[in-house]
Amino acid sequence: MNKSKQPNGSASDPQEMKSDLSSLLNVLPGILYRCAHDNQHTLLFATVGSQELTGYAPADLIQNRRVKYADLILPEDRQTLFQEIAAAVDKKQPYHCIYRLTTATGEERWVLDKGEAVFSADGTIQALEGFVTDHTERMTAIQLLEQRVADRTRKLSALYDILEVASAPSDLQTTITLSLQQVLKAIKASAGAIHLLDNTGETLRLAAQQGLPETASARLTQISVQESQLGGWVARHNEPLVIPKMDEDARMKDSAHQNELDVYIAVPIVANNLVRGVLTVWGDDLSRYAAQEEMELLASVGEQLGVVVENTRLRHQAEQLMVLDERNRLARELHDSGTQSLYSVTLFAEAGRNLTQAGEFERAGQLFSDVLETGQQALKEMRLLVHKLRPSVLEKEGLIRALQHRLNAVEGRAGVRNHLVVEGSLDISSEVEEALYHVVQEALNNMIKHASASEVKVFLKQDADSNITLTVMDNGVGFDIETAVSGSGLGLISMRERIENLGGTITYHASIGQGTEVQVHLPIDS
Repeated sequence: MNKSKQPNGSASDPQEMKSDLSSLLNVLPGILYRCAHDNQHTLLFATVGSQELTGYAPADLIQNRRVKYADLILPEDRQTLFQEIAAAVDKKQPYHCIYRLTTATGEERWVLDKGEAVFSADGTIQALEGFVTDHTERMTAIQLLEQRVADRTRKLSALYDILEVASAPSDLQTTITLSLQQVLKAIKASAGAIHLLDNTGETLRLAAQQGLPETASARLTQISVQESQLGGWVARHNEPLVIPKMDEDARMKDSAHQNELDVYIAVPIVANNLVRGVLTVWGDDLSRYAAQEEMELLASVGEQLGVVVENTRLRHQAEQLMVLDERNRLARELHDSGTQSLYSVTLFAEAGRNLTQAGEFERAGQLFSDVLETGQQALKEMRLLVHKLRPSVLEKEGLIRALQHRLNAVEGRAGVRNHLVVEGSLDISSEVEEALYHVVQEALNNMIKHASASEVKVFLKQDADSNITLTVMDNGVGFDIETAVSGSGLGLISMRERIENLGGTITYHASIGQGTEVQVHLPIDS
């Protein structure tokens, strides 16, 4: 008896159709499954694709005979997966989940699981049916893309942070120190240094360092551009230098080699195609810096630091010109106002003396009245000149806002936690404000330059008797007070003179490794 054929040529034998369907299912690149809706994801049916995807045959997984499918799912993904499936089932919607599996060989794979619940006529859930495919390659590509985006974002963020530091109203030393901190944070390096060329262009001088031992820092205080030291080579050739194994490189004998660090990287600091200095970092993992993205970041940082140095140099020149202009302006104003008034006072006084000697007391009294009036006018003009010399931030905003502006602009951008606490309603003269602002600014500058602190606090209090107490404290490395005072360092003498001139006292509490505290007391009559 001949087998009948369908018009399209396919076999009509159900057994043959079942065989064809089975063959089709077996070549699917994944697992076509049916499972119970339980907390084990118990498989009721699975295709042979499970062998390639998980390393387990269907017979191993069905009814949890050898291993539970749920146990293959990474524990940190399992609960989230079951919650997503449960939520879709409640809404009678398909689910679309991405999670990780551990194969029979211990390999971790990403999979994409698409499925939906099968309901009976009365709405009871009979099973879950779906298809699981390998999603590892796609997830790896996505993660790589995300990493590249993160690296690029980190690079832009680092450059932006350095730009912010450069725009803050700070001296070059503070700017360079803060910039180095941002660089090491961005590239996750262990130690670093910045050298700047001196005016001769022959010597690199250490401008800032972080993470270097004292002995290494001392050896790197200055580097000759023409000698064999590595920083000099970078400056001469205007090229970056990478040494992956410092122990194996003879050139490291003259460098600040640290036993626990393996990698040495130096890039030129460039502005207007001229080398202005060298940025050096030491690290423990070459792979972190070998990537093109990281080297581009370091090169960009070197260029940006060059802009910072050049801008600071130009700003310093501009400030010197402004100071000169201001001196000339003050000289003119003193000549046109104060000097003229004082000269008039001397003329009136001399004429009054002559009239007094001649016995013409009434006319002399009139001249002495002119002396008084002209002297008072001269005093007003001198006070106006002194007012013009006050810091502009103080003049515009007052002491509290000026201090907060400083903390935000410098310490905040340096990643130093900062707190300003003010007690009482401050009622103080402009002279006292200026002195207090100078003390805080000098103390904060010392902290930024020398203390390596992570937190600073400024307390300002005026008690019921109007006496003023100012405290600036940090959690940095501290210093030896005796050495600092004897060496006229850290601006301590300048701060003391300002406060003592107002009848107040200033004390310093510091020791190596214990932080620093500067405290000022000003009595009411100040």
